[in-house]
Amino acid sequence: MEFITNNAMIVTALPSFKNEVKKAHGFAKALFKDSVTPLVTNPIGYQTFFISMTGALEGSDRYKEFESKRGEFTEFIDSFGFEDDSNLFQLVDVSYNEVGEIAIDNSL
Repeated sequence: MEFITNNAMIVTALPSFKNEVKKAHGFAKALFKDSVTPLVTNPIGYQTFFISMTGALEGSDRYKEFESKRGEFTEFIDSFGFEDDSNLFQLVDVSYNEVGEIAIDNSL
């Protein structure tokens, strides 16, 4: 049986990379439109934004479209990686559905 699955991404960046954060935030807005929150800065300068993707029935065209965009965004964030496999961004990509199944699909 297929369920409606929601996905969400939380993206946080190191304080000294403000230009890169703006670039990633803009890229997210281009892909996900109004599902991207404004940037939030915590007291020590880390910047975070949230992407809330509309739930879609697993296997539907809309679900496949979101999966493709999620992959594209994750690859974009991966491109900011350093030689030691660390990254200036921290990303968590979670999914959850109507029957309580929860998964962390990606974490940097």
